[in-house]
Amino acid sequence: MVISLRRDPKTGKQNILVRRERHEPPFEPVELRARLIEKIFGKGFDAVDAGELIVEIDNGDA
Repeated sequence: MVISLRRDPKTGKQNILVRRERHEPPFEPVELRARLIEKIFGKGFDAVDAGELIVEIDNGDA
């Protein structure tokens, strides 16, 4: 799993991009977003200020 930040040019918020392999177990996006926001930005960060959680699944077709 690879996690990166990508700034949304329209909103200025940091979108959280998660790339995972197809064989990795699925996860609940809402719970993952909350945990990632806390780990990346810290406990004092207001989750409203973060952008979207974008999940991409790699099929391994490359």
